Amino acid sequence: MKKLFILTSILVCVLAGWFLFINIFIESETAREAAPAETKFISIPDDDVIAYQEIDNGAPTTALFVGGLSGWSGT
Repeated sequence: MKKLFILTSILVCVLAGWFLFINIFIESETAREAAPAETKFISIPDDDVIAYQEIDNGAPTTALFVGGLSGWSGT
């Protein structure tokens, strides 16, 4: 009986850990849902979409940031 209790406890812990992993580490929102409110989206060929942000701070120069893997201004 004690072995059954231990086995059941381990199974419950594993399932709880899996549930937490899925809910914390797996993305559940689309890019549009997760993006900040000031983000704009533009369609490009092949039905792809690019997200971008424009910030006008009155500076005389312009900076362009092109992010790589998981590189976006909200990271």
